[in-house]
Amino acid sequence: MVLVLVLSIGLTACGAKPTAISAIAEQVVSVGGTLTLTPKLVFAEEGVSEEEYQKRVDKLKIVYMSDSSGIASVDENGVVTGIEAGYANVTIQAGEVFTSVSIIVVPALTDISLEKEIALVEGQNTILEISAIPKEAILCEPTFKIEDESIASISIKGSVYTVSALSEGETTLSVVCGSITKTIAVTVKPKIERISFEKTSGTLLVGAKFQLTPIILPEKIDPNEIFLSWESSNSGVASVDKEGNIKALSIGETVISVKVEGYPALEAAYTLTVKKAPNPVGSSSGSSGNGAGTGGTGGGNAESGNTTAETPDHPPAPTPQLTEEEQRLKAQYPEYDPAIDGHVVEYRGDGWIVLHPNGMYVFWRDKNAPDPGNVNELPDL
Repeated sequence: MVLVLVLSIGLTACGAKPTAISAIAEQVVSVGGTLTLTPKLVFAEEGVSEEEYQKRVDKLKIVYMSDSSGIASVDENGVVTGIEAGYANVTIQAGEVFTSVSIIVVPALTDISLEKEIALVEGQNTILEISAIPKEAILCEPTFKIEDESIASISIKGSVYTVSALSEGETTLSVVCGSITKTIAVTVKPKIERISFEKTSGTLLVGAKFQLTPIILPEKIDPNEIFLSWESSNSGVASVDKEGNIKALSIGETVISVKVEGYPALEAAYTLTVKKAPNPVGSSSGSSGNGAGTGGTGGGNAESGNTTAETPDHPPAPTPQLTEEEQRLKAQYPEYDPAIDGHVVEYRGDGWIVLHPNGMYVFWRDKNAPDPGNVNELPDL
């Protein structure tokens, strides 16, 4: 009894008695898992060396107590074990000072959830999301292995896992979390290098329709696997839908542009001029034939034949008689039938503009005129 009193007086005299225990943040442990509490004692004397601090701690008896040992137990060394999901408080006492630590016990990890496959384009990155099952469980620190590291790589920064596409091909990514292993298929597709049109400008008549088809490089790109965004700078002059189908609405000029989703720097532009349909010559009802068809330039398909279109501004009246120009047209194209193919609206030096009953203007090339080089291009009206 005398020795204990002397020791107590000695500790107090040299300032070795702790004045407080630094607070410890809330701790989380899984069922069956453990964690170790390491309290930090505070002494009145400042500037205590690490060696001296350890000597003082060793002379003290630190006591740990759990208020719910059926949820979280704690031993004499401060090792907490999760017993059952729930909440508990562990009290830490050193001499006359103490503190309390909140302990949350969560269910044990049974599985992990992540995407089944990753599809990227060369040069792209994506964040790999990994979730614990059940969601309340603690996710372990995973390890990764890529089968072919020339195709893809993975970088780790804290709890952020970034997968990078290096070159075209297919490989697998294995994710290991404790005893759990999951494998993900990784596909890297070629990068789109360029998008363009065969030509960058063209002309349409009011009421005509035309489809623009962009050229995408490299050619091995599957057009069904990319998303194109179309836009008309003046939708009052011509509209364009998601398939690149253009409809000429009124006289003027507009720029039809197309972009590739995921490639903000890639864009193709097509300047479209819309002109008024020529007034009918003589009496005719309109139709179309086997000529080139109305349309612009730049890799597209003009509508003709049985395609439905709006009635033009000046539909000609039907007549059973052939005009002089229709007779000239039929002389070059015996298959031309005004009742089926339509009547000539105007002859423009190198061919005839014919109006189909469905409202489409179709151009029949004069075989005696110079080779135009592009049968889809209308003459300058």
